[in-house]
Amino acid sequence: MCYLFFCLYIAKGFTFVSSFYQQIIPGSATIPTEFSNTYQLKLRETINSKLFQTNPIKEKQQTKAPHLLSKGLKFSRNLAKKRPGLFSLIATREQNFKRKQLLNGQCQRHGVRRPPFHYLMLVNHQHKMVFCYIPKVGCTFFKRLMLILKGKYQNGSSPYDIAPTKIHTLRMNTFSTRPRKNAAVLKAYKKVVFVRDPYSRLFSGYLDKIFLPQQNFKTLCTYIIKTFRKSVVKNSSIICPVDVTFEEFLRYAIFKSEESKKNDHFDMMHDLCGTCNIKYDIIGKLDTFVPDLNLMFEEIGEGHRMSAKNMLTERVGDDLTVVVDHAFHNKNNTCVDFSQILRRTWRRAQIRGFVSMDLDFPFTNNQTLFVTKQEFLDTIKDASLVSKNDKSLKVIKNEAMSYAYSTVPMDVLDQLEVLLKDDCLQFGYDTRPKHVFEANQRTWNFNYFNV
Repeated sequence: MCYLFFCLYIAKGFTFVSSFYQQIIPGSATIPTEFSNTYQLKLRETINSKLFQTNPIKEKQQTKAPHLLSKGLKFSRNLAKKRPGLFSLIATREQNFKRKQLLNGQCQRHGVRRPPFHYLMLVNHQHKMVFCYIPKVGCTFFKRLMLILKGKYQNGSSPYDIAPTKIHTLRMNTFSTRPRKNAAVLKAYKKVVFVRDPYSRLFSGYLDKIFLPQQNFKTLCTYIIKTFRKSVVKNSSIICPVDVTFEEFLRYAIFKSEESKKNDHFDMMHDLCGTCNIKYDIIGKLDTFVPDLNLMFEEIGEGHRMSAKNMLTERVGDDLTVVVDHAFHNKNNTCVDFSQILRRTWRRAQIRGFVSMDLDFPFTNNQTLFVTKQEFLDTIKDASLVSKNDKSLKVIKNEAMSYAYSTVPMDVLDQLEVLLKDDCLQFGYDTRPKHVFEANQRTWNFNYFNV
């Protein structure tokens, strides 16, 4: 009896399969005994056509898709109007993630170089943020910004509302002297650092600390000349070291990097902020200042109140005000002729891309003796406004930097590459950029530092 039922089951199954083949392959009455390549191909094509034929129900559902799509686009447009920087913010987060990955990879390869907690850290407890500031990477701006975020300066909402001198008088929260307390803060708070191209940072250091005379100008430049200028006897007296070259400055920076007592303005960024000791949440760059700063504002809950783009519009006027203040403050504090100080202030504005190279210094040597600070400031700001549409402004700084590096012997550049290698690798910059290492192959008809 069981055997009979088994046979009937097999027969029924055969009939089902046979009918299936009749449906999908017309003219096929039975299952073929042999599957030729041609038959298998036909079978596969027929099955595919059956599987992917139009389904009336699905077709009805698909008619709604354009309507849903238009709703989605409308939602996206409305969202973009309410939060115009949202999509840019998403891209910035992705870029920041890649930067952190790169940094972590480099640190795993090369290890930790310095113990933690010896860094230039500013702590903001209100926003639970730790910021490592680096000289020549918007240092003054970020210190003023931290004062705004701290609520210590109530008379304005922009960092530029705070005079740069205030950052030395208003107390700022820094790291504790107790390592355990610092470790707890680092674990709980957002950690932020901003960096820039290492070769550009050194050039900026030369421009602001050597080319533009400062209060400690004579002491620093006398040391550089006596130590690194071959034609000068070390014990000889130098009345006014006004002509320190970019090469001599770089030799000084390389030399200081090997000493235990370093100069923060020219020390390496990864050393200053311990980037292999501390896992930073945000790694911003001056190259992408606006989106990176906006990301920081979002992360600390200030995205609705603060805009990096608005702050950037005030940058040029603030920079010119600061350097003119320095120039007149140092009028009688340096050995450099005041006419030379003002000429260098003007040329620096040109190299920074604020004033067109077509606009010559507007005062005679005699006029510089009587010009007031406000008159000079108004003149240089007017020149900046007139130069606003000059397309060459964007390339002047890079050209001036290339010219400076073209004056440096290759053996010094090779030493510099070794010095800057970790900074370049950790932050994604070229270790041997062409505008630095091939600059001496160009013909230069203009000396940017001859004023």
